[in-house]
Amino acid sequence: TVKTFEDGRTELTWDDEQLAKEVREAIASVKKPNVKAKVEVQKKKQKAKSEILNSVEQSMKAIEKAMDEHGITNEYARKAILGVVSKESPNLASEISYSTTSPGRIREVFPSKFRDKSDEEINDIKKDDSMFWDIVYGGKYGNTEPGDGSKYRGRGFNGITFKSNYENLQRIYDREGSRIGNINIVKNPELLEKPEVAAEFLVLF
Repeated sequence: TVKTFEDGRTELTWDDEQLAKEVREAIASVKKPNVKAKVEVQKKKQKAKSEILNSVEQSMKAIEKAMDEHGITNEYARKAILGVVSKESPNLASEISYSTTSPGRIREVFPSKFRDKSDEEINDIKKDDSMFWDIVYGGKYGNTEPGDGSKYRGRGFNGITFKSNYENLQRIYDREGSRIGNINIVKNPELLEKPEVAAEFLVLF
């Protein structure tokens, strides 16, 4: 029932008290912030942040250890190595999929490969990581087979790219005595995702 006052104000009243109660509760639930949901989101953010910091810490320890064990003690030499890392792998991670990246951003990162392609073409290409990386890195510097672009994309702390560079570094590693074990980054390039391996090949580079 709508009650109208002399000053023009109106007030909504309910003939059914139970219905009125349910409506008031419904309105209150909409207006009331979902505190529990916000807390859960905050916890997830904190967990993700903690995992990232832990990963960075482990990676830096691995780099410091590799430099120490290779006898690289000169302050400027160590800074130079870290400078390479900051340029090639600022997040201390290998190149990842561009499947969720906008066409505009992809053109900025790889202008020579995507400058002349439409948004629709880029969106179709980025759905397939193998196709995407073959367009970016395929057909040169040892990348001759389908899938080589993805397999030998930028990995490790210094963004090792192209099969020929993987092969060269593998030869150096073998020649130096395979210090951290029987590792072959040509056959298993994903090994460069491990901090100890990435640090070793960073220093050898």
